[in-house]
Amino acid sequence: MPEEFEIREPRPNELRDLSLLPSSALRGSRIGDDEWPETEVSWRYQRTLAAWSSATGRPVALVAGFPFETTIPGGGTLATLGVTRVTVAATHRRRGLLRALLDRLLSDSRAGGVPIASLWASETGIYGRFGFGVATEMTSLGIDPARIRPLAETAGAATGSVRLLRPEEVLATVAPIYARSRRRAGSVDRPEWMWRRFYKQAITVDGDQWVGVHSDADGVDDGFVHYRVALDESTVTLRGEVLELWAVSPQVEVELWRYVAGIDLADRWRRHNAPVDDVLRAVARDPRGVGVEKRWDELWLRLLDVHAALTARSYGPADGAVTIAVDDDRYPGNSGAWVISPSGAERAPSGVVPDLSCPVATIGAAYLGGTSWHDLWVAGRVQVHDRAAFDHGVLARADALFSVRPLPWCGTHF
Repeated sequence: MPEEFEIREPRPNELRDLSLLPSSALRGSRIGDDEWPETEVSWRYQRTLAAWSSATGRPVALVAGFPFETTIPGGGTLATLGVTRVTVAATHRRRGLLRALLDRLLSDSRAGGVPIASLWASETGIYGRFGFGVATEMTSLGIDPARIRPLAETAGAATGSVRLLRPEEVLATVAPIYARSRRRAGSVDRPEWMWRRFYKQAITVDGDQWVGVHSDADGVDDGFVHYRVALDESTVTLRGEVLELWAVSPQVEVELWRYVAGIDLADRWRRHNAPVDDVLRAVARDPRGVGVEKRWDELWLRLLDVHAALTARSYGPADGAVTIAVDDDRYPGNSGAWVISPSGAERAPSGVVPDLSCPVATIGAAYLGGTSWHDLWVAGRVQVHDRAAFDHGVLARADALFSVRPLPWCGTHF
């Protein structure tokens, strides 16, 4: 008899058992008893769907989503389903469980008025099938402080000073700065439990992480850098890692980098999740002192309500409008055409021939302004309907409308 499955939300007393699934697949170890109370907070915060085997009564697959607000071009925010902890047990692959769970989670969110979903992909071959496209990228940087010093003085240079926080000061200080620093499209709000998880080693007395805060000339905190340093016994020098750096302006970012580059004995720094256009390369004395070690996908985006998403963001200056037709094979209500112009987006009149046509994953990739329409066209993900329109630069016009600076970037792994 074929094995059957029950798909439902877990009961509170089932969460600990359910947590073994992503632990085995993503962590490689179980969550210890001492860790569980802290981890349980995030499980209660998320919406979770799981599949239980009728044969064993055990959970064999799950998907979950955090309720976020994502910054979009123009500075507004949109309610977002932050898909996370996607896991199918190795014993139950290729049985349609992932599709059943994720389809239901996305559909429920869409019905609840959530216009976009996002995720960080552990496997990149999965999520395009569900309408997700790569919307932001990140880089890993290797930094030689001796080669980048002295950093250039920026236009409108920030004045002020940097101080180190005591452990008990960290959470109350950095969260408000972060809220003011979400200038980039793609950044998300953070609940308190996330701050405690990210800064666990900075808020304990015996932790190995530090937080430096920049204050302006009036004493107002306007940026912070979270980092750690460790002794390299072979060279008797410090090797440092910047875990994150946020500021209300690029000028303050530079001042925080100036602080990092001046830490005594540290002869090498790394930053694993940096924006593609991190300001450090622009102000380094020798740009080769900032090496890009890796560049890869960061945030994947899925428009659950195309009309709501397109009309919520702003668009850049261009010499005209572009009509884009979108096809969504999961949600027919998302299929249609929209006229995009510098003044906004609106549904195209019936019968209008679009300039561009694309699947919903493509509009998700382009939505935040980090993936160009030209590159999507080169990759075969966009159709240009009229040769004359192509010759007159319809792709360049679409790029002018959608692109943003600074580039979009999330910076919060979930």
